[in-house]
Amino acid sequence: MKKFKIFFMFYFLLYPAFLFAKTPIYTEKQTDIVLSPNQSIFTIKLKSNPSTGYTWSIDYDKKLLKLVSAIYEPPYSSSKTMQRIGAPGHEIWTFKMVPPSAASSALIKSTAIRFSYQRAWERKPVDKIVFTINRLK
Repeated sequence: MKKFKIFFMFYFLLYPAFLFAKTPIYTEKQTDIVLSPNQSIFTIKLKSNPSTGYTWSIDYDKKLLKLVSAIYEPPYSSSKTMQRIGAPGHEIWTFKMVPPSAASSALIKSTAIRFSYQRAWERKPVDKIVFTINRLK
């Protein structure tokens, strides 16, 4: 029974940390994403300040990409214990490239994720970023 508890703890608590530990993180400085054949998961991290009303909206092909997680990381003081009120943090999205179906004769190797930074009540975004994702053979 003790071995089962250890296995359970490893599999459900620690395995996800190992899975995402080597996930590459891309920012506005690197918008071209190239995925190797054995890599399908990647993360995008952008500065954000929802306390001012601004957030990122995203547009992507849901047939080619699956959104694994979307979180907001608040800003912290230098001591890493207190949040800094009003300071920008980061919005972080982790995506997984959907494997091509066996019935699909044409393998789609490229897609894009479009980000717009704006307040919900405003028509024009203050920033736009496009990430291009290419899958190698």
